[in-house]
Amino acid sequence: MRKLRILIVLILAITMSGVAIFLIRSGARKMPVFSIKDGNRIGRIELDDGKTRVVMKKAGDVWILNDSLVARNESVTALLSMMEQLSVKSPVSEKTRIENVRDHDPVSVSFFSKGIKKRSFIVYYLPENNPANIALKTRKGPAYILQFPGYAGNVGAWFRAMENYWKPVDLFTFGPGELRSVRFQNIEQPGQSFRITRDSVNIFKMHDAYTGAEIPGVDQQRAARYFSYFFSIQFERFLEPGDIAGLGFIVSPEPEFIINVTGADGTEKAVTSYALLSGPDPRSSTAKSSDWTLLRISNEKTPVLISYFRMDPIIKTWDYFIRH
Repeated sequence: MRKLRILIVLILAITMSGVAIFLIRSGARKMPVFSIKDGNRIGRIELDDGKTRVVMKKAGDVWILNDSLVARNESVTALLSMMEQLSVKSPVSEKTRIENVRDHDPVSVSFFSKGIKKRSFIVYYLPENNPANIALKTRKGPAYILQFPGYAGNVGAWFRAMENYWKPVDLFTFGPGELRSVRFQNIEQPGQSFRITRDSVNIFKMHDAYTGAEIPGVDQQRAARYFSYFFSIQFERFLEPGDIAGLGFIVSPEPEFIINVTGADGTEKAVTSYALLSGPDPRSSTAKSSDWTLLRISNEKTPVLISYFRMDPIIKTWDYFIRH
């Protein structure tokens, strides 16, 4: 009899454990899956906010943005790595969802592998709200907050249907021998402006940027070093509406300097720098930011933000190049 009671207790314990495991697993299955299994298998990404549509397609080792541009590969790779670990932090009540997404446009997100849609969902990026993101599998379905383990930032910011967000942030990328000339116009000190050129045998000459008069005595090593600085200069980001005010700056109405470069293949690019001003009197010389400047690039509609640290090597006056 005692053995029978022990057997019954064991059977009940095993049964209850099985039921508990089943309930735990069933509960886990109720949480929707937003992640992807293998980012390396994804060959197409679509982001659509109803106004702008971004499509990125993998072509060998690069990603093509909207069929015409090379996307910033490191950003796409980071997105796919994040997607492999993306998970649900918690559900969101219907009341919270309605209150927070009222003034925001959702972004429809889709990932494809070999033409087959592997994952899709809708996400709201809420930079000024708590929660900072809300995601749904369908527009009328339940809402959730997404998280990425170890990432303290706003997950919703990764799903931007903005072409500029995915474009490279390269300002200049001239390799050895690829740069033919640089014209530097110093607006505040016009007399220090110059145009420096390199000929087919790597001899550098310098001229006044305005009159064209030759300036003799060019230090060939300094000129060569100056051209090498144009090998890899990147800006911080494309600016969005409200960014400058959010940083506490206003933009100077007059440019500081203009740089025109011409490649060995004849391609041209112009960059105009505008100081960022702050303080009670933006007209004061002390109001100028020593950290950041705004650039307008000839082939871009949107201005960009760049640090003076990155620009400093190419901000010179003509006397820098003269042998002493």
